[in-house]
Amino acid sequence: MSEVDDLAREYEKAQQKLREIRRLLTDRIIKHLIGRSVGPGACTEVGVSRILGMPRTTVRNVMQDLISEGVLYQEPTRSRPAFKPYTVKSVVCAMEKGYVSFTKEEFDRLFAVMEKGEDDGYGSWGMPFVRGEVNGKPIYRFLTGSLRNSLRDLTTRFREFEVKVSVSDLLGQAYGEEDQRRIVLMCPEYELLNDLVKTDWFPLGSWIPYEDLEPSPSKPEEAKKLLCEGIESKLRLAMACARRFLDISGKEGFAQYAERFAQERGKGFPMECVWAYAISLRHAARLGKAVGISDDIVDQCEKMACELDALVGPVAERAGTRPKAEGRSR
Repeated sequence: MSEVDDLAREYEKAQQKLREIRRLLTDRIIKHLIGRSVGPGACTEVGVSRILGMPRTTVRNVMQDLISEGVLYQEPTRSRPAFKPYTVKSVVCAMEKGYVSFTKEEFDRLFAVMEKGEDDGYGSWGMPFVRGEVNGKPIYRFLTGSLRNSLRDLTTRFREFEVKVSVSDLLGQAYGEEDQRRIVLMCPEYELLNDLVKTDWFPLGSWIPYEDLEPSPSKPEEAKKLLCEGIESKLRLAMACARRFLDISGKEGFAQYAERFAQERGKGFPMECVWAYAISLRHAARLGKAVGISDDIVDQCEKMACELDALVGPVAERAGTRPKAEGRSR
């Protein structure tokens, strides 16, 4: 019986070792897809294997397992499977399964807006993706699919701190169920209404919300003012959401709030959700500064982002993920 017991213990040790090796592999692959997959060629089975120095068979097996668990998905292209790009579908799912974790320094580096000035042989992709010239040199700025999906996944979970009443339910109460059904069926009329206020397309930048610049400006300064007001309005909404979260979670501390959230909702509230909201707010504030909104609003955004980081700081420190003193490397 002792020999059988010894074999069982050895088997369990081997299984634990395999699980730890697999976690290390998934951690490296997911972080690569988020922060280094600057082109489709860099996040295929072949590209990941070459860049990370892993056997292709290992990469294929790990990535296929992650697809089956809802962490990754493979782009539907006509290429052979080994040359089809992989994208992170749910980083929250990956964290909940223990497949990836981040230090604050890693998080800020991996979730920065991508920027490069030359072709690296892996192609360029992103959504959004913009290219131009600065000082006569080409520049490409973009969010990869994995980066965009991951930030959206994390900030979506962040916004779940508020239990919101369904707008559909509220409209049903306001109009009555029968009238609401009739209004829902008037989608064709709504599209025609949109056509009445749509403006011509402008080539300066596809992200600029020209249709929101109403009343239609006739002078340069009017156009700039309307754009600034639109960006500032969205920044204020984002800051208001952050303030509500800080007011709710700050009273009991983040660790206690996250524990209560998990008990009430049946899912986790990782600190990376807070980091994601903070870094997205900083990115948005840079946009505000670039278009010319007041420095006061930009400073408020930065202060709010710092408050969010500070809230989870003690939890990050206890988890051994305290930011290093030298700051960001990107």
